[in-house]
Amino acid sequence: MPDPYMNQAIKILIAEDHPVVAEGYANLLKDSADFHTVGIAGTAQEVYHYLKTQKIDVLLLDLVLPNIRLHEYSQLAGYDILDFIKQIILMCV
Repeated sequence: MPDPYMNQAIKILIAEDHPVVAEGYANLLKDSADFHTVGIAGTAQEVYHYLKTQKIDVLLLDLVLPNIRLHEYSQLAGYDILDFIKQIILMCV
């Protein structure tokens, strides 16, 4: 049976409050058939909106967005992001 995901671009949301950085990421991804930038979110509220209304495969996340604390990302993402970051740090040690 063919894999239905083989020919689909990976959908990426860029969450970055600095427009120059966000556009730089978008420009790096725009020429690739493997990636599709769904949007650029500059605030936590915009990230939340995209996550609730779009199918996102990858969230390229600036951990220092205005008006949100690190632990609040857990509520946005639906899982404990602090535990996730801890696991990544432990893997690198």
